[in-house]
Amino acid sequence: SPAPTCYDDKNLQAAQSAAQPTLLYVWSPRMPLSALHAADARAQAHALGLAWQPVADHRVPAHERDQALLRLRATQPAAASALQRSRALCSTELEQRDAYRHFPSAFVLGQRVDARPIVGAMPSAFWRQSIAQRLTPQVLP
Repeated sequence: SPAPTCYDDKNLQAAQSAAQPTLLYVWSPRMPLSALHAADARAQAHALGLAWQPVADHRVPAHERDQALLRLRATQPAAASALQRSRALCSTELEQRDAYRHFPSAFVLGQRVDARPIVGAMPSAFWRQSIAQRLTPQVLP
């Protein structure tokens, strides 16, 4: 069962009603690139005015997450800083939206969850472009 400090559907609803959009960043201690690219994703989210919320795969034991963060502090302090406030993901809605398809995955949360998750590690410029695209309302033909 999820820890009481997990990021659940109530947290998701609160983020959707907040005035500031959020980049929800889903990572796994078992996927090193998802940890290493967190600092770039956070920097681009902040540059575009988004709040930052890292969440970790709840299926990975907490001690593995703690060990990964400890190793990151020694080798990649910016990534460790970006992930230090990670909570286990236990949102049924986000799991149904395939939040665990690949790590990292990220969702732009505003008045809704953007239907186009950002999937995969990428350079900073592409994080910025992907986030910006999801902040722009989609015009349907």
